[in-house]
Amino acid sequence: MIDGIVDFHVHSGPSILPRRRDDPDAVAEARGTGVDRLVLKAHEGSTAERAALAGAGISGGIVLNSPVGGCNPDAVEVCARLGGRVVWLPTVSSAAHQAAAGSAALAVHRGVRLRQVPVLDDGAPARGLDEVLDLVAAHDLILASGHVPVGDAVRIFQAAHARGARRFLVNHPTFDFMNWNDDLFDPLAKLDVRLEVGCVADLDTTPADSPTMRLATAYPTSLLVLGSDLGHTSFPDYREGLTTWFRGLAPHLGEEALHPDHGRERPIVPGRVGRGRALGATSGLGRSVPCATADQRRRGSVQSPFWSPLTTDHRGRQPSRVMIDPAPKGHLTSTDAYRRR
Repeated sequence: MIDGIVDFHVHSGPSILPRRRDDPDAVAEARGTGVDRLVLKAHEGSTAERAALAGAGISGGIVLNSPVGGCNPDAVEVCARLGGRVVWLPTVSSAAHQAAAGSAALAVHRGVRLRQVPVLDDGAPARGLDEVLDLVAAHDLILASGHVPVGDAVRIFQAAHARGARRFLVNHPTFDFMNWNDDLFDPLAKLDVRLEVGCVADLDTTPADSPTMRLATAYPTSLLVLGSDLGHTSFPDYREGLTTWFRGLAPHLGEEALHPDHGRERPIVPGRVGRGRALGATSGLGRSVPCATADQRRRGSVQSPFWSPLTTDHRGRQPSRVMIDPAPKGHLTSTDAYRRR
């Protein structure tokens, strides 16, 4: 059922939070489940170093929480030069997270308290974050919302876009502390922002009424990506969580969405790498769309894919199927990224 997907949001140890597996075992479990590429995330700081040791197809980044100095340009620069590909805005250090620390959605974080990291000052990027946004653009990194409310993340994405950044991701947008509202669809789509859907966000819901289906019926499905958010001991084990999630969605998204036929159409399945029919082929959403972003289509050109460095899978092969955009360019090394500044 699951083969050749990208998971943008995986937690593993070492961590100050209880994790089911350390990095090597987490990677092995994901491989055994059919995941080709995954992103390691840690609230404690950078996973770029850990990802480099985990092997091909594993990527990391940095979370701008207080342990790395918050919005610390030096920390982001080092992470990028070590191969990190994602910069997450604060999670446990965000004001929204701390205000909602007693909520059920954040129960797994109870007992972990970090200094707060501000990201906006009168609606503009806070001191330090403006330099971070320049680095995101210079290194062509993905800027993710972390636990910053979506409306605030949009303001930051707009500021980053003005600086040349083009890759944006909102993590678990429908969690209560993210302050989601449907008026955000338009400004997000204008920036080609990817929305994360996945297992943890859909827990305690039925597939038909899940956040995934809510987003898939109202937002361009080409801009949805898989972020399981699995790894905490309070959540299902990886294989169980991911396969149960896929099986539950299959009747609503259509079997073709989960079983690529290697045909001519590009997928719009969350986080999908394999070619196949569009997301929701049996729910009125089954239209094929190009993988290039709207901005690329307007310019008449195709840049490197949203996930640019993934030019080989975990078997060391050049992929025949690439998530989001076609024709990936060569692997961008940290040195090459630095020289582009």
